[in-house]
Amino acid sequence: MGIQGSCGGAQKWAGAWVVQVLQRWRKTVGAVIGAAIRDSDRKQIQVAKALGMSENVLSEIVQGHRKTELGEIILIARAINEDPLVLIRRMLSWHSSRNG
Repeated sequence: MGIQGSCGGAQKWAGAWVVQVLQRWRKTVGAVIGAAIRDSDRKQIQVAKALGMSENVLSEIVQGHRKTELGEIILIARAINEDPLVLIRRMLSWHSSRNG
């Protein structure tokens, strides 16, 4: 096996770690967006309609099941009259507090 065999194990571990981090990040993004929508006193369907996306897509984001691009986060923030930077800071703060 030698060096190649041991590297393969390390690569698999690193790959699994990256997947876990991405999954936690998606959950963080979803939790923060979901809370922000609730705090805005708007319904998810209203926000989805304002964004021109289906309620199912927004629901997948809120549940942490869908990758969300930065542009989408900004549009969601604007749709609920939230400062995008404040929303992103909440995501970063919440995510780092769970991983520290």
